[in-house]
Amino acid sequence: MDEERFDVKKLRQDLRFSPMKFAALLGVNPSTIYRWEAKQSTGPEGAPLAILYALRALMVTSTGTEQNKLRKWLREHLYVGGLTYVLIKLFKSQGPFQ
Repeated sequence: MDEERFDVKKLRQDLRFSPMKFAALLGVNPSTIYRWEAKQSTGPEGAPLAILYALRALMVTSTGTEQNKLRKWLREHLYVGGLTYVLIKLFKSQGPFQ
């Protein structure tokens, strides 16, 4: 992945997630988040990359109020059932803007 095109740290900070919570959201180890942010690895790929692109698209196309709703919704649903639960809710159109 072209690291110049995707800034994992910026997205994590925009979502106001700690590295630990962001790792839980993406289903990866927290040390993976630290390596991506320090550019000590090739960067995300597979499912985590797809989730990152989707989250970035939501943040870029949303207003400030919608971004706050997204942050709150992600936190609430991540705690309830983890990454799988969040993805099921998003794909069933029960996302943060409903």
